[in-house]
Amino acid sequence: MDAWLAAFASELNQGTNTASVNAANGVGNEVGGDVVAQATQDGGDTELSGPSLYDLFGGPDINIGVNVATVVAGNGVGNDIDGDVVAQATQDVGDTDVGGGPSLYDFFGGPDINIGVNVANVIAGNGVGNSIDGSVLALADQTIGDTEFAGLLA
Repeated sequence: MDAWLAAFASELNQGTNTASVNAANGVGNEVGGDVVAQATQDGGDTELSGPSLYDLFGGPDINIGVNVATVVAGNGVGNDIDGDVVAQATQDVGDTDVGGGPSLYDFFGGPDINIGVNVANVIAGNGVGNSIDGSVLALADQTIGDTEFAGLLA
């Protein structure tokens, strides 16, 4: 591909998303409910009404997403959490074509690079006499790649 064409139709979508919670660490803390860090991210085109003009010329399409959810809770001595402790990271990296016909990007053969890093961390209840009465969850859901709901070409 000619450099001028790639530069004209180049597309770079980059996202960094972080949710962090640091709660009830130390001595004798109480949390009456849930402790949640939730990070949700979409990296790439969402084309709701048809193909993007970027797609017409076949330029490079690069989608990069970094998504992190971290919870540090109830560590120390005598801490009590009455609910759930949850770190949830949900991420979609890539183009999503919804309802507008085919993605012309794939038709003209432009390169497609999708990179996703998705992390969910929980550090909870470490120490002496700590209590967590609910669930402790680290959830990382990720979709990488192009998704075409109404397109004719894949």
